[in-house]
Amino acid sequence: MAFRKLVGDMELMPKGYGVAYLDPSRMAAVCYPIPVNIIVHYWYRTVLACRFFGNNDQLHRLLMASYEQGYEAGRIAHMIERGEI
Repeated sequence: MAFRKLVGDMELMPKGYGVAYLDPSRMAAVCYPIPVNIIVHYWYRTVLACRFFGNNDQLHRLLMASYEQGYEAGRIAHMIERGEI
């Protein structure tokens, strides 16, 4: 007997189940029976927080890459505006 149910877009949720978290890779809501879904929800948030805040070097690299990409796009837009390209 499987406790976990995936509910996709425009699907009805099973009776007695509640949403624990959203799974963006499958574009579905992961549902568990109502008392269990709250426990799973907080467990999932804790795991995500540990993964996200536990690796600050990766976060820093992502932020710097995004900053450099935006800076380069702005520099090119400015050069186009001035007619240098």
